[in-house]
Amino acid sequence: MDISEVKAKMGHRVAVMGIVVDRSGSISSMLKPLQQGLMAIHLALEELELSHRIAAFEGNALLKDFGDTSPVPRALIAGLQGATCSRVMPTLQATFEALMARSEEVKVLLLHDGAAHDPDKLASWAQQAQCIPGFFFWGIYLGNDSQEEAAMRGLLGEDRLIACPPWELHLKFGNMLRAFRPVGV
Repeated sequence: MDISEVKAKMGHRVAVMGIVVDRSGSISSMLKPLQQGLMAIHLALEELELSHRIAAFEGNALLKDFGDTSPVPRALIAGLQGATCSRVMPTLQATFEALMARSEEVKVLLLHDGAAHDPDKLASWAQQAQCIPGFFFWGIYLGNDSQEEAAMRGLLGEDRLIACPPWELHLKFGNMLRAFRPVGV
Protein backbone atom coordinates (compact mmCIF):
# COMPACT_ATOMS: atom_id res chain seq x y z
CA MET A 1 0.00 0.00 0.00
CA ASP A 2 1.48 3.37 -0.96
CA ILE A 3 1.27 6.66 0.96
CA SER A 4 -1.73 7.98 -1.00
CA GLU A 5 -3.75 4.88 -0.14
CA VAL A 6 -2.89 5.24 3.55
CA LYS A 7 -3.92 8.92 3.50
CA ALA A 8 -7.21 8.07 1.75
CA LYS A 9 -8.08 5.40 4.33
CA MET A 10 -7.19 7.68 7.23
CA GLY A 11 -9.77 10.29 6.21
CA HIS A 12 -9.78 13.20 8.64
CA ARG A 13 -6.75 13.86 10.78
CA VAL A 14 -6.97 11.73 13.87
CA ALA A 15 -3.51 12.15 15.36
CA VAL A 16 -1.05 14.86 16.28
CA MET A 17 2.49 14.53 17.62
CA GLY A 18 4.76 16.55 19.87
CA ILE A 19 8.48 15.90 20.13
CA VAL A 20 10.65 17.28 22.92
CA VAL A 21 14.35 16.91 22.19
CA ASP A 22 17.38 17.27 24.44
CA ARG A 23 19.89 19.93 23.40
CA SER A 24 21.92 19.96 26.60
CA GLY A 25 25.70 19.87 26.50
CA SER A 26 25.79 16.13 27.15
CA ILE A 27 24.18 15.45 23.78
CA SER A 28 27.10 16.99 21.86
CA SER A 29 28.83 13.65 21.29
CA MET A 30 25.81 12.25 19.43
CA LEU A 31 24.50 15.45 17.86
CA LYS A 32 24.96 14.52 14.19
CA PRO A 33 23.01 11.22 14.38
CA LEU A 34 20.37 12.97 16.51
CA GLN A 35 19.96 15.68 13.86
CA GLN A 36 19.72 13.07 11.11
CA GLY A 37 17.18 10.98 13.03
CA LEU A 38 15.12 14.03 13.94
CA MET A 39 15.18 15.22 10.32
CA ALA A 40 14.04 11.79 9.11
CA ILE A 41 11.20 11.85 11.65
CA HIS A 42 10.17 15.37 10.64
CA LEU A 43 10.20 14.53 6.90
CA ALA A 44 8.22 11.31 7.47
CA LEU A 45 5.58 13.17 9.47
CA GLU A 46 5.36 15.82 6.76
CA GLU A 47 4.94 13.15 4.09
CA LEU A 48 2.15 11.56 6.15
CA GLU A 49 0.64 15.03 6.67
CA LEU A 50 0.70 14.35 10.40
CA SER A 51 0.68 17.64 12.26
CA HIS A 52 3.59 17.89 14.66
CA ARG A 53 5.54 20.22 16.91
CA ILE A 54 9.23 19.92 17.78
CA ALA A 55 10.68 21.79 20.75
CA ALA A 56 14.11 21.57 22.35
CA PHE A 57 14.97 21.99 26.00
CA GLU A 58 16.17 23.92 27.83
CA GLY A 59 14.22 27.07 27.09
CA ASN A 60 11.36 25.61 25.02
CA ALA A 61 13.16 26.46 21.76
CA LEU A 62 10.53 25.86 19.09
CA LEU A 63 12.03 24.15 16.04
CA LYS A 64 8.70 23.44 14.35
CA ASP A 65 5.15 24.36 15.28
CA PHE A 66 1.89 22.81 14.16
CA GLY A 67 0.95 24.03 10.69
CA ASP A 68 4.42 25.29 9.77
CA THR A 69 5.13 23.93 6.29
CA SER A 70 8.05 26.24 5.56
CA PRO A 71 11.65 25.03 5.19
CA VAL A 72 12.63 26.83 8.41
CA PRO A 73 12.23 23.75 10.66
CA ARG A 74 14.70 21.86 8.49
CA ALA A 75 17.26 24.62 8.98
CA LEU A 76 16.62 24.71 12.74
CA ILE A 77 17.03 20.93 13.03
CA ALA A 78 20.24 21.07 10.98
CA GLY A 79 21.54 23.86 13.23
CA LEU A 80 20.64 22.19 16.52
CA GLN A 81 23.46 22.48 19.04
CA GLY A 82 24.02 20.81 22.39
CA ALA A 83 24.93 23.61 24.76
CA THR A 84 22.18 24.27 27.30
CA CYS A 85 21.27 22.91 30.72
CA SER A 86 18.93 19.97 31.08
CA ARG A 87 15.71 21.09 32.78
CA VAL A 88 13.05 19.31 30.73
CA MET A 89 9.78 20.06 32.55
CA PRO A 90 9.01 23.59 31.22
CA THR A 91 9.43 22.47 27.60
CA LEU A 92 7.61 19.18 28.20
CA GLN A 93 4.71 20.98 29.87
CA ALA A 94 4.46 23.59 27.07
CA THR A 95 4.40 20.88 24.40
CA PHE A 96 1.84 18.87 26.36
CA GLU A 97 -0.43 21.91 26.67
CA ALA A 98 -0.09 22.63 22.94
CA LEU A 99 -1.07 19.02 22.17
CA MET A 100 -4.04 19.05 24.53
CA ALA A 101 -5.38 22.23 22.88
CA ARG A 102 -5.62 20.33 19.58
CA SER A 103 -8.81 18.59 18.40
CA GLU A 104 -7.22 15.38 17.10
CA GLU A 105 -8.39 12.19 18.82
CA VAL A 106 -4.92 10.74 19.38
CA LYS A 107 -2.07 12.77 20.87
CA VAL A 108 1.47 11.39 20.95
CA LEU A 109 4.33 12.97 22.88
CA LEU A 110 7.92 11.80 22.49
CA LEU A 111 10.61 12.88 24.94
CA HIS A 112 14.26 12.46 24.01
CA ASP A 113 16.39 12.56 27.16
CA GLY A 114 19.11 10.81 29.11
CA ALA A 115 19.39 11.05 32.87
CA ALA A 116 16.52 13.34 33.82
CA HIS A 117 17.48 16.53 35.68
CA ASP A 118 14.21 16.48 37.65
CA PRO A 119 13.28 12.76 37.81
CA ASP A 120 10.63 13.01 40.54
CA LYS A 121 8.70 15.69 38.63
CA LEU A 122 9.02 13.77 35.37
CA ALA A 123 7.88 10.48 36.92
CA SER A 124 4.86 12.10 38.57
CA TRP A 125 3.94 13.96 35.38
CA ALA A 126 4.31 10.83 33.20
CA GLN A 127 2.16 8.75 35.55
CA GLN A 128 -0.66 11.31 35.45
CA ALA A 129 -0.41 12.01 31.72
CA GLN A 130 -0.59 8.34 30.75
CA CYS A 131 -4.07 8.13 32.30
CA ILE A 132 -5.52 10.59 29.77
CA PRO A 133 -7.63 8.80 27.11
CA GLY A 134 -6.10 9.07 23.65
CA PHE A 135 -2.75 10.36 24.98
CA PHE A 136 0.42 8.36 24.41
CA PHE A 137 3.79 9.23 25.93
CA TRP A 138 7.14 7.59 25.13
CA GLY A 139 10.70 8.37 25.96
CA ILE A 140 13.63 8.02 23.61
CA TYR A 141 17.03 7.15 25.03
CA LEU A 142 19.99 7.38 22.67
CA GLY A 143 23.18 5.94 24.03
CA ASN A 144 24.79 2.98 25.70
CA ASP A 145 24.83 3.85 29.41
CA SER A 146 22.87 1.01 31.00
CA GLN A 147 22.32 2.96 34.24
CA GLU A 148 20.80 5.95 32.41
CA GLU A 149 18.63 3.65 30.31
CA ALA A 150 17.45 1.79 33.42
CA ALA A 151 16.69 5.10 35.14
CA MET A 152 14.57 6.24 32.18
CA ARG A 153 12.74 2.89 32.11
CA GLY A 154 12.07 3.28 35.82
CA LEU A 155 10.64 6.77 35.28
CA LEU A 156 8.52 6.00 32.23
CA GLY A 157 7.76 2.30 32.47
CA GLU A 158 9.32 -0.71 30.78
CA ASP A 159 7.14 -0.45 27.68
CA ARG A 160 7.38 3.35 27.35
CA LEU A 161 11.03 3.73 26.31
CA ILE A 162 12.59 3.45 22.88
CA ALA A 163 16.29 2.78 23.53
CA CYS A 164 18.80 2.56 20.73
CA PRO A 165 22.09 3.93 19.45
CA PRO A 166 21.63 7.38 17.88
CA TRP A 167 22.12 6.11 14.33
CA GLU A 168 19.09 3.77 14.71
CA LEU A 169 16.61 6.45 15.79
CA HIS A 170 14.93 6.77 12.40
CA LEU A 171 14.43 2.99 12.20
CA LYS A 172 12.91 2.74 15.68
CA PHE A 173 10.65 5.67 14.95
CA GLY A 174 9.54 4.09 11.67
CA ASN A 175 8.56 0.94 13.57
CA MET A 176 6.59 3.04 16.05
CA LEU A 177 4.73 4.83 13.23
CA ARG A 178 3.80 1.50 11.68
CA ALA A 179 2.16 0.53 14.96
CA PHE A 180 -0.07 3.61 14.80
CA ARG A 181 -1.69 2.92 11.46
CA PRO A 182 -5.49 2.85 11.55
CA VAL A 183 -7.28 -0.50 11.70
CA GLY A 184 -7.66 -1.93 8.20
CA VAL A 185 -4.71 -0.01 6.71
